[in-house]
Amino acid sequence: MTRIGDTFTGYKSKDGRIWSALGQWAGEGIADIPMTDTVYVGLAITSQDDGIISVATFSNVEVKKLQ
Repeated sequence: MTRIGDTFTGYKSKDGRIWSALGQWAGEGIADIPMTDTVYVGLAITSQDDGIISVATFSNVEVKKLQ
């Protein structure tokens, strides 16, 4: 995910090298979301079923400022 001003873009990759934009927002994977300078980032999962508990392991995750 990248943030430039109030524009957030989510991406996906199968190999961690070639990335493509996600989503169906206006602009193919881009959404304008007004926010303050501080943004909190987290990872979440769901089983999509109230009776099933989900478990996940996240690895190779980075949060860094764009250069």
